Amino acid sequence: MDWLASWASGGALTTLVTRQAALSTTRILSSLAFSWIEVAATAPADDKKAIDAWLHELAENTTATFGDAGNSNLGNHRYWGGLAVGAVAVATGDRALLDWALESYRIGVCQVDENGALPIELSRGPRSRDYHIHAVAPLVMLAEMGARNGIDTYSECDRALHRLVKFVLTAIDDPSEITKLAGATQLPLAELQSRLAWIAVYRSRFPLPVEISLPESLKASTLGGDVQSLYGE
Repeated sequence: MDWLASWASGGALTTLVTRQAALSTTRILSSLAFSWIEVAATAPADDKKAIDAWLHELAENTTATFGDAGNSNLGNHRYWGGLAVGAVAVATGDRALLDWALESYRIGVCQVDENGALPIELSRGPRSRDYHIHAVAPLVMLAEMGARNGIDTYSECDRALHRLVKFVLTAIDDPSEITKLAGATQLPLAELQSRLAWIAVYRSRFPLPVEISLPESLKASTLGGDVQSLYGE
């Protein structure tokens, strides 16, 4: 809480020189907002006011980063931007921000094709599998945000998120399908622990459609820390 108050006082991340910086900062903002959700209830009133205002400014700056066309506005950057803004929306009780975040979710899941793939992320060639793993995390978290606010996000666009989850989990151990669709042999996967933390959220509601070996812990600062403890069975 002291760190957040200090960063709010200093206006951290409020001045970003390039659009790439703004796109890259979304994961930082989601981490900050999820941390704030966990401690805000015990914050002194002055700190709460300052941190809420600072996070809201960062969220507004994030929404202004995105347009209506181009891969960075329609692909994984937008989903992570949606997650960051959604986390701030939950932290500050801002419905307009939540609506923007859920529109980001719909931009993603409504692109999922009949195979369960995201066309923009398939265009990454040998890194398509990596980018699908990267893209599914914010979409699952946004679906959970919507569900907890009375919206049946998991069923939207003909239950597209479930197709995507199955496609991604299958590709982890068997990349043959994504290799065929992407037209390129997929690069080996590196560390997966933090990249699979979203599974704790998904399986708190649904059985996994594919059996895979999971890391001992499911943790990701971008999704709130120890995700298994927060959403565990």
